[in-house]
Amino acid sequence: MRKYLFILTILFWGFACHKDDPPIDPCSKLVDGVYKYPTEQPDASLTSSQKIEYWNIPEDVLHCFKTDGLIETCLNYNNLGAILFLFGTNGIQDGYDLAKERCRGFQELENRTDAFDLLIEKYKSIDANNFIPETNPLEYGGYNYYTYSLEVILGQEKILQNTTDNQEIELLTDLFIKQDYRNDLRSWYNIEGPVFVMARIMYFNNYLPLINECVNNNILNSFIIDGIPIQREDIKSTIITFAADYLTLLKSR
Repeated sequence: MRKYLFILTILFWGFACHKDDPPIDPCSKLVDGVYKYPTEQPDASLTSSQKIEYWNIPEDVLHCFKTDGLIETCLNYNNLGAILFLFGTNGIQDGYDLAKERCRGFQELENRTDAFDLLIEKYKSIDANNFIPETNPLEYGGYNYYTYSLEVILGQEKILQNTTDNQEIELLTDLFIKQDYRNDLRSWYNIEGPVFVMARIMYFNNYLPLINECVNNNILNSFIIDGIPIQREDIKSTIITFAADYLTLLKSR
């Protein structure tokens, strides 16, 4: 009998101690507001879906983010550049959709009402005039995959919806600065990030000169819809010309 009482006492105290352990605060997983992804590779025995979840942002952490920290966390996602520009078999948009499927931070970002302003702020902080180009030919001309990735996010429909004229003026003005810097600096994939965002701004705002041009120009349409890299200067020039006219229109309202 004493033996059983002793065992019950041990179980009781074990349960009591466990019950009193404070729960782990999911927000403690952030460092300076940014989620730190694992530094070690996942175990080889994990399934593909388990490996994807290993690199994912834990769902209970999402509410902890301020939007600027969420942006930085998304941009730091594991192999984001490769996902956007290599794994997206049908273009940049396909790559972004894949990244959003693998990392729940992107969907969370699309639902943040202050995301657009903070994305512009981060984009403008990249100083094109004093930028020292990477020696890596895959990144030279695009600054680096970090900048490219930021442009892809800025070009998303949910990010661009409900923007004001002043917000679009601010972004377009800086896009022209970034594009002017890149004109003679071609990246290996020949993807024009600033032009992509310019085209998306006009397209999602139903700017008729661009919309009408897309009807008769499949290459332009594919670039805007799917993010298929363009290698024709006339397509890039067409977008830039429309964007300059659209910017003038915005400023006149």
